Formats: sequence, C-alpha cells, structure tokens
Amino acid sequence: MRGFLPILVALALTGLLSMVAGSPTTATGAGDPVIAAAGDIACDPAGHSYNGGRGTATACRQKYTSDLLANGGFAAVLPLGDNQYYCGSLRAYERVFAPTWGRVKAIMHPTTGNHEYLTRSGRAGTGCSSTNANAAGYFRYFGSAAGGMGRGYYSFKVGGWHLIALNSQCSHVGGCGPTSQQGRWLAANLAAHRHTCTLAYWHIPLFSSGGRAKQNSLPFWKLLYAAHADVVLNGHDHIYERFAPQGPSGRRDRENGIREFIVGTGGADHTSVVRVAANSQVWNDTTYGVLELTLHQRSYKWKFLPATGSGGFSDSGSARCHEMETLQKSCIVPRVKGKKLRAAERAIRREHCSVGKVRWAYSRRIRKKRVIAQRPRAGAWRAPGAKVRLTVSKGRKKQALQARTMRNRSFR
Repeated sequence: MRGFLPILVALALTGLLSMVAGSPTTATGAGDPVIAAAGDIACDPAGHSYNGGRGTATACRQKYTSDLLANGGFAAVLPLGDNQYYCGSLRAYERVFAPTWGRVKAIMHPTTGNHEYLTRSGRAGTGCSSTNANAAGYFRYFGSAAGGMGRGYYSFKVGGWHLIALNSQCSHVGGCGPTSQQGRWLAANLAAHRHTCTLAYWHIPLFSSGGRAKQNSLPFWKLLYAAHADVVLNGHDHIYERFAPQGPSGRRDRENGIREFIVGTGGADHTSVVRVAANSQVWNDTTYGVLELTLHQRSYKWKFLPATGSGGFSDSGSARCHEMETLQKSCIVPRVKGKKLRAAERAIRREHCSVGKVRWAYSRRIRKKRVIAQRPRAGAWRAPGAKVRLTVSKGRKKQALQARTMRNRSFR
C-alpha cells in the first residue's frame, strides 16, 4: 500500500486520475485466459473479390478467419484496425464484418485503422462519403467498446494482464506525442498499472518488414518500454511477423525489450515482405489467420492459427513477463511543480528517483522556495535513481523589483 499511495497522489495532481480511475473493463475466461487478434479483416462488399461473401482463393477471406473465433472459447478478441474496407462505413460493417467477425462482437476490444477514417475512395467503396467523417461508422458499430468517438484509446483487464488499445491515427485524436492528450493518458495509465504484465495494440507498426512502418507510434514505444511493457500487436502490413524483444530505437534487448507481432492477416488481402527488418524472427505473407495468446500470470504463449484454405504455416512459442521486482523499483517522476523544495525532494525520492541540479530563478507567480519547473516531466518512467532537475523560485518578479527599488533608494 505504501508504494501505491504516491502514485494516486501524483495522478491526482496531474489532473489525470479521472482518466484512469474509472476501473478498466475486465474480460474473463475459464482458467488462464486465451485471446485472439488480427487486423486488416473484411473486404468491401462492392469489391470484385467479395463474391457474395465467399471471397476468392487469395482475398476476402474474413469468413474463414472468423470461423477460428466463433467456437474458439476466447476471453477476448482484438481487431487491430482496418477492420472493414474500404472506408469502414457503418453500411459496410453491417454487410460484411457483422455476419463474420461480428459473431463474437460481445467479446471484442477493437482499435481503429487508417481505413476507418476515410470518406472517399478511388474505387467503388461502400459508404465512402462525408457521413463517415471521424470514423463515424466504426464508432457507431462498436459503440462504447471503441473507447469513445474522438479518442479510440482505452484500457481493460484480461485475467492478470493489463491491455491497452491505442489510436495510431494521430491527426484525428490530437496527436500521439508525450504532451498530447493520448500521450498524457498513456503515461498516467501505465503509472497506475505498474505491477502487471502489459500488452498494448494499435494499427500502424513502428517496425515491419512490409514497408509500411511509420514513426508516429515512437512516443508510444518510449512510454511502454520505460514501463517494461511486454507485448505490442499491430496490423497495417497484411503479413504475419514476429520480432525479438527490442527497444524503441530498434536495438535488441533480451532483458527489457518489447516483443512486437504484426498480424495483418484477418482476411482482406495480402501485401508483400519488402525487406526483412532487423530483429525479425519469423514472417509470412501468404497465410490468413489469427494470433492466439494465452495470458498466464507471469508469462504468455503465442500460436498463429491458420484459417481453412490458407496453408499450413504456423508459429508458436512462449516467454516470461518482465520481472515484477524491476517494475517496483523504477523511477516514476512525480509532479512537484508548485511544491516547496523540501517536499518536492521527498516526493522525488519516494518514487525511486534522485534530486538532480537545482536552479534558482525569479517567477511571476510562484512564491519563494517553490518549484517552478521540472525535468523530466511528471509521469515519465526512468531507471531507478534517475535524476530529476528542478527550477525553484527566488521570489516573485514583482516583489524582487520592489525590493531592488527600495535598495536603490536607500543608497541615494
């Protein structure tokens, strides 16, 4: 309890407690829960490969991947974005996604892709119009499970794991950077769930051999890596790929790295592997299917399940979560702006950080001996003992000017 109270205080002071305090949804299953995930799923009903829902040998295979889910006994299903082509309109969702993957809608925890936000198409697209602005079809179809229109990010529990759905369509949600609303929410959410195995997922990957990785999720990776998260799931490239644990820079890190899976194999179509990326361990660009994850208390198992008619490719393995002791000793920078210097120093040390250089400066508003600014920012995760630099008020600027004026007068 002693280690938990400072987290609550820090979150309350940052004004973010209300964003994480609403207990995350809990998804349950018998025994250790098993979940399934894939993205890039249902093709447009107006597309030439739809074929009345039967698809072809190489495209529109959403019915066959959904058959893996319908009787799978999963505790949760994670659609990883671009769940419905071409524009993710409500009409398209109801025509194609609903009778296939929608059979397990009750246990879905989705995230958005770039196609969910489209309003026009260079081809015949169902419902591609201004009525789909701001991913209207997606949010109307999934309702409250989607995390709220204008956001699309949220967290929930499955067994002993903490799962985080993020929105990599950054321009539609005010950004993905550390100072954006989503970035601040993620930092606070991680700080509030620091002693659990953690899985995060969104659509566009930071690392991929498929040629469509982007840097927009780098801030997510930095926060997740500092928080010792365990697994990241993505789609966007229509391939399956598994990476060795690595950090945000792409450096392999067996001890603290995050294992990324790309599972863009939900059924729409395939794209190709362009160039095998560093740390890629397994990849396949010809098989549709879903990733099955068994979430144990301190470990996880994975298995790629191929859909009927997709060949026999599979991939499986297991790994441990990062050690809980490491997480307990991490430095989580508290918010100390406005505090008296001594109180700020105590708060910093309580969170396994140390006090760095203290600089003094005049302030317009903050009283003498109170903290004006801090670096790193509140909520940042750092190694145990990391230094927090402070700027402390020498007094209010107006008062300082008055004191100087009085001194000058006394010399006359």
